[in-house]
Amino acid sequence: MNTDIDKRMFTIEVKKKRKEEEFNHEDLEMFHGECYGGKLVWTGRGFKNLLSCERCGDSSCGMETEDIMKIVKTAIDGEERKLGENIVVVQVSD
Repeated sequence: MNTDIDKRMFTIEVKKKRKEEEFNHEDLEMFHGECYGGKLVWTGRGFKNLLSCERCGDSSCGMETEDIMKIVKTAIDGEERKLGENIVVVQVSD
């Protein structure tokens, strides 16, 4: 088992949303920081919510509802949040 691969960072860059805007997590525009802006798309459903990069093919680990809510909150308030040891979400401007 290669622990270097297991410890690589996965940065989710999410575009800003206004608090008064109606949206759900699938409406967010997100990009993969480690490959310089590859678009992130939701893959999997239910207990296997994953974000996959259309550019490099890398994907996040499965996300719980709490993690998805942290992404939504970051889109609104701009606060950087950790979703796990190796996953961080940051807000980016247009």
